[in-house]
Amino acid sequence: MVKFKSILLFLSAKAVGFFARLTKDIAHLGDGQTIEFDTVVTNEGNAYDPRHDHFIAPVAGLYQISVSIMSIPNQNIHCRILKNGVMVSQLYGALADYDADTQVIVLDLQAGDMIWVVHSGGGNERINIYNSYFSGFLIKQHF
Repeated sequence: MVKFKSILLFLSAKAVGFFARLTKDIAHLGDGQTIEFDTVVTNEGNAYDPRHDHFIAPVAGLYQISVSIMSIPNQNIHCRILKNGVMVSQLYGALADYDADTQVIVLDLQAGDMIWVVHSGGGNERINIYNSYFSGFLIKQHF
């Protein structure tokens, strides 16, 4: 009976994964402005909302979230990863030519928790299209 229950739980597990990226530089970012990753490549489970650029956990579970941003030459870029409006990680691309930062984090999320990326620097910063993305997937669903 235990083996049968384990198989049923495995079969009922939901597939969740998304990958969104930039296809153009973003300039004149305001502090706290949500980063608009304009191209959704993968959205298994439809948990990524491209209209608001938020990932909304459809089920409780352990998730991996990855964000990468790249600066343009001679400009910094500062961003934060937010969970329900609270910072969980920061990213920084320095003044160097095309400097990038990537954060890969694992979060325990409840159904309905939201993850998104915001700019957190001055108004003259720009994000470069290359190597700037937002992705995540469900590692293990909590039952």
